[in-house]
Amino acid sequence: MQNTDHCEFSTILIPVLDKTRELQACLTEVAGLPLIRRVALMARKAGFSNLLVVSAAGEERFEKVLAGTGGRLVACTAMGVVQSCHNSILLLAPDCLPDREFLIHLGEKQVEPDEALLWPDKQAMLLGTARVSVLWQQLPQAHCFAQLVEALTATDEQTLPKKSSHEHVGMFIRHAEDCRRAENILLSGLVKATEGWMARHINRKISLAVTRQLMHTSVTPNQMTWASMMLGLVGAAFFLSPEHGMQIMGALFFLLHSILDGCDGELARLKFMESRTGGILDFWSDNVVHVSVFAAMAVGWAAHAPDSFWPWLCGSLAVVGTVVSASLVYFHTMRVESNAGPLYTSVSISEDKSAVVRIADILSRRDFIYLVLVLALFDQTQWFLIMTAIGAPIYALLLVTIMIREQPSA
Repeated sequence: MQNTDHCEFSTILIPVLDKTRELQACLTEVAGLPLIRRVALMARKAGFSNLLVVSAAGEERFEKVLAGTGGRLVACTAMGVVQSCHNSILLLAPDCLPDREFLIHLGEKQVEPDEALLWPDKQAMLLGTARVSVLWQQLPQAHCFAQLVEALTATDEQTLPKKSSHEHVGMFIRHAEDCRRAENILLSGLVKATEGWMARHINRKISLAVTRQLMHTSVTPNQMTWASMMLGLVGAAFFLSPEHGMQIMGALFFLLHSILDGCDGELARLKFMESRTGGILDFWSDNVVHVSVFAAMAVGWAAHAPDSFWPWLCGSLAVVGTVVSASLVYFHTMRVESNAGPLYTSVSISEDKSAVVRIADILSRRDFIYLVLVLALFDQTQWFLIMTAIGAPIYALLLVTIMIREQPSA
């Protein structure tokens, strides 16, 4: 997250002057959140410390919509607010959904106190500190955002050269089709670059379809985490039986757990509900399911071969190796609090990923669950447990090697 102490443009101002079209647009729900609330949360995450919504009528509904976002409602005549704005102001159209990259990189721009920067599509205008008083003089007289921009540019024509930028600001939300297009863009942005091939091309497509339905409900990311974990534990229970059909059912529930496990993170990022607690819950719930499945596989195999010690040996190695590996990853990458990005993205804390780290990251992906399903179809799940019994301890040793290499020097 960008540090607000270094963000030159720490104030965004959204004037809602048209009581019909602009008011309706900024309260339109986009991916489960009113547009203006989504913009406020985006701005806060991008490093803006102040978001002001100016409404001629002082709409009380904004107070509820902006609750918890850091944004606040002010009247057009609240000139005292000007005194608190000691830096440049970004003027944003009330029906605009800005790109995340636009807000993040805006802090890198330099604008002189007497300058104004107008984007070609007239969705946004950046005013230097000396132009803020002009803005507040024009606000009570304007009846819509376009008229306000026109008045500001007409005022500036006599005193300073107008500037423009060819950067893309975002998209207008004016019709139902605009909402659908915006939601498609937001959902497609949830796909992680670090995902395995199967997860990206199969799991994520299904989980995004589920998230599309859930984002308009009150279902929380943590609720999805618990639901996904329960599905995984149900799958583990099926593996307790050596029956072929039960093994297939266990593999299907295990796969369903893996697919729906992506919904919690998608909902959290889409609705700005990410939290350290949620990240830890997601990480450990996955490992609880994995340990339960491996242990149940050992029990099911032992029921099929009661006189063999191999099921218990393989099951013990798989469970212990998984618990140790999860503990090492948590201790090395997740134990220290971080406010930026997902809680877990790699087994390494280094920005320069070595070949060993890249291999470890690939092995940590969950494409292996498809192998469980294939083996279950052929009634050969014991071979997966054998492979896990060999691979889990080796993976744990690989993590120890990475941790030793990344230890800070004295």
